[in-house]
Amino acid sequence: MQYPFAGSRMMRDLLNRQGHHIGRRHTRTLMKKMGINALYCKPNLSQANQAHRKYPYLLKGLAIQRSNQVWSTDITYIPMAKGFVYLCAVIDWHSRKVLAHRVSISMEVDFCILALNEAIEKYGFKHDLKPSHPIDLSGARPRPKSTLKTQKYLDSSSQKLRQ
Repeated sequence: MQYPFAGSRMMRDLLNRQGHHIGRRHTRTLMKKMGINALYCKPNLSQANQAHRKYPYLLKGLAIQRSNQVWSTDITYIPMAKGFVYLCAVIDWHSRKVLAHRVSISMEVDFCILALNEAIEKYGFKHDLKPSHPIDLSGARPRPKSTLKTQKYLDSSSQKLRQ
């Protein structure tokens, strides 16, 4: 379909331009019979689930003034002919540079950890500032084996910071 986002109004306009004079309601009826639905954002998708824990925003009031000060990670999906692939990227907030990325066909944590390890190896992991809020990991899930390398690196870095 050339216009997968076309609803009944847009489809009516497209058909009218091609010389098929048809009303919106008839267009909608035909779309229902053929099983055609417009692709668009459904309402209330951004509503938070009340049962989920809300974490504080740790960067509130922090001025990001240099590269390698704040990193973030993002996961998105890329539609393919038969399913999806998932892209994980580690991004530097100041320069907006993608420090590392990985692609996977499953949503397992391993490819995200590999991207983080690659970013740490290429650009280092510096503790210039102490966190403004204590980080609470009491509700965290058990870590998979692939995170051991990252966790050892973080533990050794935090010990150096305490000294």
